Amino acid sequence: MGRLVLDSSVVIALMERNNERHSMVLEHFSNSENTFILSAITVSEVLVRPAQNGNSLEAIKNLKRFADEIVDVNFDIAAAAAEIRASHSLKLPDAIISATATLARATLVTLDRKLAKAHAGAVLLA
Repeated sequence: MGRLVLDSSVVIALMERNNERHSMVLEHFSNSENTFILSAITVSEVLVRPAQNGNSLEAIKNLKRFADEIVDVNFDIAAAAAEIRASHSLKLPDAIISATATLARATLVTLDRKLAKAHAGAVLLA
């Protein structure tokens, strides 16, 4: 696949072994060499549950080990996200992740049907 921007839903499924989609997502990536890119928004969304459970430090360490690149939200991504929200009625985090994939020239991988439908070329894991 190459350069992949992973939506929060995919990263959460990878990190939580008891997630019903964990095995499917893990298997999908086990035999491939990819560059994994995360939006800073994904990092924030993914760290909520570990923060609630007191496991933030371990989760942060795992994310840093896993992600090849973490992309901050800059002006260009914010402007592109506004255009995406205007045309597809996505929530702001999803629009930012979509804009990140577009500007990074990467494939967006998600478990979210609405996001996959809105982002041309997205890969929906099901």
